[in-house]
Amino acid sequence: MNPAEKSADNTDTLILLVGRMDGKLDMLLTRDKEQDKKIEDHEDRISALENDRAKVLGIWAAVSVGLGWLGDHLLTSFWTK
Repeated sequence: MNPAEKSADNTDTLILLVGRMDGKLDMLLTRDKEQDKKIEDHEDRISALENDRAKVLGIWAAVSVGLGWLGDHLLTSFWTK
C-alpha cells in the first residue's frame, strides 16, 4: 500500500469515526430532551398532588375545629347543667 492510499484510508476511517460520534451525540441529546420532558411531567403531577393534599388537610382541620367547638358547646350546654 503506497502512502497516498494509506492516507486516504486513514482519512476515511477518521470521517467514519467522527460520523459515529456525531450520531451518538445526537442520540444522547434526544434522550436528554425526553428525560427533561418526563421530569417536567412528573413535577406537574407531584405539584398537583401536593396542592390537593394541602386542600384536604385544610378542610380536615376546619372540620375538626368545627366538630370540636360543636362538641364542647353541646357538652357545656346540655350535660353540665
